[in-house]
Amino acid sequence: MKKFWIVLIFSLVLSLPAKALDLSVVGGLGFTKPSGDISGTPIVFSSNTAFGVGGLLGFTANWLLTFETGLLYMPRKFAQPSFSDVTLTTLQFPLILRFQFVPFFSVGVGGYFAQGIGNVSTTATGSSTSTDVDYATFNLSKSDIGLIGSAALYLPVLPTMSLLADFRYLLGLKNISLASTTTIRLREFQILFGLRLSY
Repeated sequence: MKKFWIVLIFSLVLSLPAKALDLSVVGGLGFTKPSGDISGTPIVFSSNTAFGVGGLLGFTANWLLTFETGLLYMPRKFAQPSFSDVTLTTLQFPLILRFQFVPFFSVGVGGYFAQGIGNVSTTATGSSTSTDVDYATFNLSKSDIGLIGSAALYLPVLPTMSLLADFRYLLGLKNISLASTTTIRLREFQILFGLRLSY
């Protein structure tokens, strides 16, 4: 039995292509528009634009499949009736299974975990001054979890280097409101651009 596992692991290692590791440095835009309600009455949200940066790491399983993870510093900004801007500064940890049928394009599905850092930055409607408020005081959870859909384009510039454009949609599954009568789930569209190095 031990020999079987040794042979299996050895075969999997040998089956990996020469370029089995991808490292990407990215920056991009995030557009967050939550959905929610208070006691069944919908809350009217609108999206604001945020800028984020981060790194992605991909492990190629075979010619078709790549497992991708990473770390993104991506604020989530939106507006609601009482506030012209609400900013949740978050660290996002995505985990995506990518299908790359052709060298220059891939689609991916997976999930993410997001953790808020610092405080919630708020700007009241009609004001130009922002105020930092603790997450608990603002009745919001610091963590979020959800699903990701992704479509990415790659433009080779060298044999081991490509320009990257990644279009992502994040569907929050967790109710991040701490108020018993309120439901808020985050929805976010991201456009990431960067440089991918293949090893």
